[in-house]
Amino acid sequence: MKDVLANTDKLCIGPKDRFMDKVFETTINQCIKSADESYKKMMYKDALKYGFHDLQAARIRYRDMAAAFSVGMHQDLILRFMEVQCLLLSPICPHICEEIWSEFGKEESIMHARWPVAGDVDSQKLAESAYLYTVLDDLHQKISEAMDANKSAKLPGMKYQGKITIHVHNGYNAWQQSIAMYLKEMFEQGGQSFPEPEVIRNKVFSLPDMTQHEERATSFIEHLKSQTGEHGPLVLSPMSVEEVRLLKENMPYLEKIMEHKNIDGHVEIVADFGSDVDNCYPAKPLCMVTLEAVAHVVIQVSNKQSSAAPCREFNCPVFRE
Repeated sequence: MKDVLANTDKLCIGPKDRFMDKVFETTINQCIKSADESYKKMMYKDALKYGFHDLQAARIRYRDMAAAFSVGMHQDLILRFMEVQCLLLSPICPHICEEIWSEFGKEESIMHARWPVAGDVDSQKLAESAYLYTVLDDLHQKISEAMDANKSAKLPGMKYQGKITIHVHNGYNAWQQSIAMYLKEMFEQGGQSFPEPEVIRNKVFSLPDMTQHEERATSFIEHLKSQTGEHGPLVLSPMSVEEVRLLKENMPYLEKIMEHKNIDGHVEIVADFGSDVDNCYPAKPLCMVTLEAVAHVVIQVSNKQSSAAPCREFNCPVFRE
């Protein structure tokens, strides 16, 4: 906090129109609303979650994204974040918040400060950010799996040549559209909740020609239910998130992961319209990672002695530890 206040000149000023700015601002507003509702219901553990943990996580993501694009965080948003977090936590830890409040140069006690007022919450931006961070988490996991599969990857400081391909299912197939439509209808009729799995299954598989997609349809239903639970009913509407555009606009953020993992390579976004790529659905892209450890030096070993035995020659890669 003190570092930020001492270096406000390094922060960005002007319009808050970047994707990362909009996401951070709407997340702050969402946390204010959620924390306020929790306090009114005397659910203090939830208030702490929204006022501290969720706000901190949003600030870390904002910082990391700004670093990936080599730009500064917005001055107004960072200062608002610090004040909002201090106010939201003041009922739980008033003495600490009072001390922090004075560091902001406030002359009055935090006890006399107005409770923060939430602005508009952009549900579309929240859905887009949730999608992006889901892709990033999946990438981290796939890279770790690729490194574990490479025996030489165990060495510290190892460098790699690699490629990340993200298959984006940029649209529902006909049978997927039917399932999404019925799930959305049942979700709304059930008061924002799904009926029993057997009810869903009977409804979906009564559709013409659906039995030929039975295995993939079952997996798709579970995916949509899971995504709805995490990100809300927006995922039941086809193209709720423009996946290709969103990923391409945030390409520096994706490439930063490769840099942190010592991977020399590139990220490719492949739009699969009506794709036959398994395990690739709208709002659930398929991330594929290929890695090859880069040898520090390669020693060529050969046996050129004149004998009856044939000449033996082979290359021995040496990896730096």
